Amino acid sequence: IKDEFDETTRSDGLIAQEVQAVCDSLGVQFNGINETSQGKLGLQYGLLVSPLIAAVQELSSRNESLAARIATLEEAS
Repeated sequence: IKDEFDETTRSDGLIAQEVQAVCDSLGVQFNGINETSQGKLGLQYGLLVSPLIAAVQELSSRNESLAARIATLEEAS
């Protein structure tokens, strides 16, 4: 994403419309999307930290469960 005032600086980020679409499709309420007076959407990245940590914890738990199932299946064969 290029800064609208500084063409030499490049910042990585998320597209607010895409974050909003994902939240809507999952039925998740996320209060970190703001709309400017010009109709542009923006993200409050600080509000993403807790949900992202929870998602990583959930995926780690699933990964451990699947690894245990694989180990059990490999031992049986």
